[in-house]
This record gives sequence, structure tokens and C-alpha cells, in this order.
Amino acid sequence: MKRKVLTLPRITLAVLVLVIVPPLLIGRILGPAVPALDVQRGSLLQNVVTTGRVITRHRVQIGSEIVGTVREVTTDDGERVRAGEPLVLLDDAIQRAGLSRAQAALRQAELRRARLGEFDRPDAQAALREARAGLAQAEREASSREQLLARNLISAEELDRSRLELERAQAVLERAELRNTTLVPGGNEWQLADQAVADARHAVDLATAELARTRIDSPLDGVVLRRRVEPGDTVQPGSTLLVISPDGRLEIEAPVDEVSLQGLAIGQPALVEADAYPGRTFAAALSFISPQVDADRGNLELRLAVEEPPSFLRQDMTVSVDIRIGERDQVLAVPNEALRDLAGDRARVWRLDGKRVEDREVSLGLRGLASSEVVSGLAEGDRVLPANAPVEAGQRVRPRTP
Repeated sequence: MKRKVLTLPRITLAVLVLVIVPPLLIGRILGPAVPALDVQRGSLLQNVVTTGRVITRHRVQIGSEIVGTVREVTTDDGERVRAGEPLVLLDDAIQRAGLSRAQAALRQAELRRARLGEFDRPDAQAALREARAGLAQAEREASSREQLLARNLISAEELDRSRLELERAQAVLERAELRNTTLVPGGNEWQLADQAVADARHAVDLATAELARTRIDSPLDGVVLRRRVEPGDTVQPGSTLLVISPDGRLEIEAPVDEVSLQGLAIGQPALVEADAYPGRTFAAALSFISPQVDADRGNLELRLAVEEPPSFLRQDMTVSVDIRIGERDQVLAVPNEALRDLAGDRARVWRLDGKRVEDREVSLGLRGLASSEVVSGLAEGDRVLPANAPVEAGQRVRPRTP
């Protein structure tokens, strides 16, 4: 009888059969090896995570009230400014000349009023005394001439001349009295002089205000976001020269998917991290939830107040927002990677019944980043499979710890 000799190819084939066939048979009989996840109790934190931007409630646009040529710009993008600090200076030669003319006119009006008290009124009082004396003299002359005419010592013509002089003296006195009346404090001359001074001062105020418009100051404390003007530019009223972000409470504006709306409430705390400064988180609080959902995008706007903003925070910075909307202790939780066919607070899982797969519907409560609360459908100690496990209901599997 001829003996079979084991050659190298036969030995290799036999080894391959011994290595490959048993696992295939085991996998077919016992099922595929899949990671099993535990359903267990613990603390659960529910978060809403989104990306937003740093904003302020408003931005101030700085412009000119007059037409002018820019002489100097004292600030630039990113610089901090204080209220009252000059930002843009316009050429002011015309306005300064106008102010000088108005000031000269005011000085003249004040001198005219001062002259009333220092010269005109004393002169009018002296003229009044002189007129009274002249009238008294004319009255005496007329009386004496009447007596002389009665004794036929003078002619009637001489008496007429004395009476004419008396009438002139009376007219001079009336003019002196009128002049003196207008020059007393509160009289017409003083009223006219006061009005002239008031008009001149108003003209000075207008010229001063016109000159002030050539210097454009910051109305508040803040940071310059955009500079849109350079020396030599001609500016028009209403054009924006600078945009300033005022100091004050910074806010975070962030969109969130409408599915995350349930559980959000005003006042909920959040941690914010600027993309430019990873690892440096700061606190915020939910202050606004938009009443309207964007129909095209399916999201809504949130705003978060930052009471103590860090020094590195800048307008329009991109930030990551983590809003804490709920926290519970000792809740039954299932890993989120096991959830399939999520629909509101319902989902399906692959539950292990021994070593066979069971398709189970579960009801969910608090939703966390890694796990979700199980309200019904699972019990503590249950094991579930990842949602993407290549299994089907009733299939036998070999569970393993991931």
C-alpha cells in the first residue's frame, strides 16, 4: 500500500482550514461579536450646544452735521475712545472768522449799553436841569415884559418875542424830560440796548455752535469698529464717518435648532468659550428666546447676557456656547449612541435579551450630550447595542465590552 506524503502546500492548506473555518462556524452559530453598552443610573446633565457671536445691543454711527473738509482723524479701528474725546476735526477757518465777527459785534453792543449809564444819562440829566432853568428864566422875562408893556415902556413886539422865547424854553424842557425818561433803567433806550446785547450774544452762541460742529467728539465710551474717513475727505451731513461699539453689557447671539427649544428657559446658565482663546471659558445667562422660528432654516435666535466679560472679548467674536438646561441625579440613562429612529421623546434601541437581539421602543426624558434619561422601555442593568450595529431583531450575537 502506497503511503501519502504531506507536502508543504498540503500542510499550508490544512493550517488555513484550521485557522479560518472554526471562527466562521462559530460566527455563524453564535452570531457576530458586537459591543454591548450598559443601561445604568447616574447623574445626567442636559446641554444645548451652539455657536454664536459677541454683540452689543446697538452700534453708534458717527457723522458730521455740516459740510466740511477733514483736517485730522484722531482714532482708528479697534481703539478705545472716551465720551467727549475728539474723533474727527474739520477745517474751521470760516467758522472761526464768523465767531470773531460775532464777538466784535457783541463788544460794540455792550459798549453802547455801558455808554448809556456812564455818559448819556448824566448828559440827559444835565440837559434837563438846564432846560428847567431856561424855562424859569423865560417865564421871568415874559412876566417882566408884560409889566413894562402895561406901563407903555416897551412895544407889543418885544412882549411877543419874550412869549416866543418862553414857548421855546417849554419845548426844550419837554424834549429834555422825554430824553431823561428813556435813559432811566428800564426805559426805551435801555430796552433797545439790552435787546441789542442779547441779539449779539445769540449770534456769538450760534457762531460758537457752528465752530463746535467742526470738532466731532465721541458721544460715549466705546471701541471704534470701523473708520470710514481720511484727512482731506469732504464730508456731508448724514454720512457715516466712524462706527463705535459702546461700552456696556455684552451679549452673545446664537442660533439654535428648534428641536432644542423644549427645556430652554430664561436665566439658564451657560459656559462660553471664544474660538480665539480655547480653554478660557466665561459665564453667561440665557436672556432672550426669539418668539419666532426661521421657517427656512428651522432655527431660532437666542441671546445670552455676559455680566462680567473677560478683557479679551471683542465685538463679533465667534464663540461656542454650552447652555445647561437640566441636571438630575440617579436617573436611569442609556448611551445616546444606542438610540435609533429618534422622534421627539421616543426612540428605538437594540436590547440584549440574553444573547439575542430585541427591538425595543423607549421613552426618553432629559437629554444629555452622551446619555439620555430613560422614562420607560428599559431597566437598570439592561444592555443595548450601538444603533449602527449590523444586527436585526431575533439575531444571536456575542456581546463584548467596548
